[in-house]
Amino acid sequence: MSLLDEIKVKLALLRGRDPQYRLFGANVHRYRLSQTLSVAQVAAFEQEWQVRLPEGYRDFLLQVGGGGAGPYYGVLPLGYHKAALSLLREPFPHGGDWNEEHLSDDEYLDDSLTRGAMRICNTGSGGYELLVVTGAARGTIWADGRYANQGLLALPHSHNPLRRMDFLDWYLDWLERGLA
Repeated sequence: MSLLDEIKVKLALLRGRDPQYRLFGANVHRYRLSQTLSVAQVAAFEQEWQVRLPEGYRDFLLQVGGGGAGPYYGVLPLGYHKAALSLLREPFPHGGDWNEEHLSDDEYLDDSLTRGAMRICNTGSGGYELLVVTGAARGTIWADGRYANQGLLALPHSHNPLRRMDFLDWYLDWLERGLA
């Protein structure tokens, strides 16, 4: 069974085990995925913003869903944060966790600090999780906790803390925690 097939099976299991939507955010996405995207739609996005989406995320969009069911309030649709898309082709500037609380609020929350990354999930109360699209950290997931002065944190892989989490790791981790 492929990883994407495993995701589909586990999502169906989780949907069946939580008919009351008790898992955080499930009352919003209700374990529903939006329609998968076509290769042409993904290619058009990549061409417009001059990026190549990380393979796991790209495969998810093409074979599982274009958004919806997922961690917190669900996976955001491709291109959700339009204001920051022009910054996607620039390399993500962080190699490790970042927090510089001495900046003014405007500087601290500026989209340029997350250039090269896109919002993939709303965690609530102003927080997001990001997928790095460009730069040395390409393909990794980061928590954007700047709304609470927690900075930007690279999410470690749940089974190997020396490795950073990628999109499919992140999604499977959510499914496995929900099923547990």
